[in-house]
Amino acid sequence: AYGFQRPKKGARPKNVIFMVADGMSAGTLTLADQFLKLTQNRRSPWRGLLSDPNAARGLQETRSLNSLVTDSAAASSSWGSGRHIWNGALNAFPDGTALVPLYTLLGGKKVRRGLVTSTTMTHATPSGFAISHPTRDEEEAIAVKYLASGVEVLMGGGDKFFASDRRKDGRDLYADFSRAGYRLARNRDELMGAASGNLLGIFAPGQIPYAVDRAHSPELAAAVPSLLEMSKIAIERLLGGSNGFFLQIEGGRVDHGAHSNDLAALLYDQIEFEDTLRMVLDFAMRDKETLVVVTSDHGNSNPGLMGGGDERVGSKTGLAAVAEMKGSYESFLSAAVQNVLPYDEKVKARQIGTDTEKIVPVFREVLGLELNPSEAAFVGAALRGQGALKEIEGYNSKTSQVAVALGNHTHVGWSGNSHTSDHVILSAIGPGSEAFEGVIENISVFDTLLGFKDIKHANPTMTFENAAAHMEKKASIEEEHWV
Repeated sequence: AYGFQRPKKGARPKNVIFMVADGMSAGTLTLADQFLKLTQNRRSPWRGLLSDPNAARGLQETRSLNSLVTDSAAASSSWGSGRHIWNGALNAFPDGTALVPLYTLLGGKKVRRGLVTSTTMTHATPSGFAISHPTRDEEEAIAVKYLASGVEVLMGGGDKFFASDRRKDGRDLYADFSRAGYRLARNRDELMGAASGNLLGIFAPGQIPYAVDRAHSPELAAAVPSLLEMSKIAIERLLGGSNGFFLQIEGGRVDHGAHSNDLAALLYDQIEFEDTLRMVLDFAMRDKETLVVVTSDHGNSNPGLMGGGDERVGSKTGLAAVAEMKGSYESFLSAAVQNVLPYDEKVKARQIGTDTEKIVPVFREVLGLELNPSEAAFVGAALRGQGALKEIEGYNSKTSQVAVALGNHTHVGWSGNSHTSDHVILSAIGPGSEAFEGVIENISVFDTLLGFKDIKHANPTMTFENAAAHMEKKASIEEEHWV
């Protein structure tokens, strides 16, 4: 428990901090809590929030317009527009109808707005709060729309969508943001020294490096701010407006770690998110006018600790082994093995190839696990694209098959490598938190948040049947991607 006072019924927050652990299944929260207790003798901050008698606790349905299993664009757009959206779109219907996003409406009431993420700044979840666009995949176009949106604080990765030498059109968006009055930061030192005012901080060519990689690389740690550091500075920047602020904070790489079935990547990023939550709760306790909402947009891969060893006692040592892991799959598997390119072209992934003799020492060095000959052969076959599970949906990616072998050591299993339909945990504390009790639809959040500022807005609606008819007339919105 955190010691918050029970808010008066009907109280409204001046500020809202909305935190999203992207792709966090309940099993991820469980593993993080158990891992922290095993290795650091402390509990998950989110567990502490769930235990607070003055916190609201509930579940959130996550479906999209066209599926029980959502993608992040449709999920974030449900909060951003109050409407179910076709997977792959941002606050837009297949017939081209653009919906008015939450941040546009809040900006009209002079509410200061911020977006902080460990993904690219133009990724689905932050964009769903502020941008209307037919497809999430056009990140260069989304970056331009951020400039027009006027969102006061923007921090994440994605330099390739802002820099003139990386954008396909050669446009220098950094110069455009600077002319619009934004302070610019492109590494941790520049962020810490940035003058007051609106801020654009972009800290990686693509996604922000995983927390486990930053923790074991002094170079990365010095260059790239943590989610906690970005979030703390965002709060400081947004304070002071007479109409309050709204800040969305996304632990976006939790989702990526789950897709890859990468246990170290998943848990380190979940713990970084939770430590950020602890900082946010400390702020809200002092401020007394801030509502904190923490949830996920959908589940992913549903990891869980299985019984292992005699009397299942091996489970404990298996989970504790994560403490000895020094890198994500992304840090040492070649780009050809991954479903996404490395987060930084300057950080060259080790080309371990498929030679069993090379696999064993690298897995020992980076993950602290000693593969036996049969496990190494299984991993080698997977990396060659000849894995035993290559025809099994949910385990056909190379990293998923690697994770199956590592499960002999960690005793952590995965239900697959994709999003799930699970209802997700939702917690809230502070003025207005009672609105988040019980089981709610994701689209209901939009009206609740607008109501705190006396804003009434109803976006157009579209049925699945009408949307499907329009989709038949054009190619699918959603390109092949995991997130």
